[in-house]
Amino acid sequence: MVLVGVDDSVSSWRAAAYAAGLARREDALLIMIYIRPVVAVTGPYGSVDVSPDHSHSILSHITESLRHTAGRGVPRWQFVVSRGDPSTGLIHAADRYQADVVVLGTSRRRWGRFSSSVSCTLVKTARWPVTVVP
Repeated sequence: MVLVGVDDSVSSWRAAAYAAGLARREDALLIMIYIRPVVAVTGPYGSVDVSPDHSHSILSHITESLRHTAGRGVPRWQFVVSRGDPSTGLIHAADRYQADVVVLGTSRRRWGRFSSSVSCTLVKTARWPVTVVP
């Protein structure tokens, strides 16, 4: 099973294309996961989730891309939407789905590539092979 993390970045779409090709060649299930970050604002009466919900637009974009990809030989795929910290969510998803490989795009942040990016966190966890696509 090939797990790929996707969001609205160009590098994640490159990672999705790479993962789709890998899944096709290996005749493996492709799971694309979008983890919606939760941004909370805390006030005197508790905290409120203020993160914008882009999952519907991302879902339709991923579905359209996957229909195109599925026509090129990826017969088994699934799209999963989750909420929370992207690093933790991908680690839990890789364990839950028993991933054979995790594919990610590089960080959008300039210095995030070297310190605390999602890809660095998953590479450090190293329970499965992690491929980082530029």
